[in-house]
Amino acid sequence: MHLTSRFTMSSIWGRTGAKRARFDVDIVLLRLRDEYINRCICKQDFPLAVVLQHQLYAHFTNRTLVDRRVEQLIESGRLRAVQMGDAEDETALVDFEEYQEHCLSSAKDQSLMKRFLNCLKTHFYIVFTREQLEKHDFSERQVSDLIRMGVLSLRTIVGSYWLSIPGVGDYVRHLETGRKALIQILKRTKFKQILRSDLEQKKIARSRFSMSYLIDDALGKDLLEPSETTLGYTLNHRFMPMLISKIPVLYTKIIKVKLDGLNFVLDFSFFFR
Repeated sequence: MHLTSRFTMSSIWGRTGAKRARFDVDIVLLRLRDEYINRCICKQDFPLAVVLQHQLYAHFTNRTLVDRRVEQLIESGRLRAVQMGDAEDETALVDFEEYQEHCLSSAKDQSLMKRFLNCLKTHFYIVFTREQLEKHDFSERQVSDLIRMGVLSLRTIVGSYWLSIPGVGDYVRHLETGRKALIQILKRTKFKQILRSDLEQKKIARSRFSMSYLIDDALGKDLLEPSETTLGYTLNHRFMPMLISKIPVLYTKIIKVKLDGLNFVLDFSFFFR
């Protein structure tokens, strides 16, 4: 039974009290999965539905709440957290059953892959150490085979491995292309800001992701800064200067001087408008 059938909208709506917050996370997770499955062309190249954990952050101010709920879903066997590419701060969330099917579909050694996937039912972490793999009776050669099949990738720490996804390179390349294109659009807008509703209407040439998917990615990575305005939900590029012509800014210049063997510090402060 997949994630989509375990969490239905009817089972989520109407919840109250302490449970409501975690079900809010489930709702957003379902919507992000639906966005990838139905609106991202990348699904044709990489069929496994991927939700980046930081995309959930785009919808919640309390990131600890998100992390706790994700941890619960992983420990329940519904989700699996895996590493995306080389960036250590990017974690993908996938349906565990779909992940197993994806891994087995391309595995050259079905028996070895099934053994590895079975050990994931008790190992919930995104990292494996050599010692942990040895406890599961994986030889050095078998670990090398798992790396070649794409379920493990080397970390910079010797004797440590990321849990990964076979064929994830296509997804990562398409995502990087989409990210760059999104930032270029923002750079061309007036004051480097735009309404989200307007941005979602724009098309990105050669992008295999929907605009909404890319916006949530950028918001979750803090590349965009959201703000509520009278016109609506506005997005600002964090690394572009905001309009400051009418905002007073305090500039401070510290000058150290030496006079008659004594050290003095002069503080020059002024406002620029």
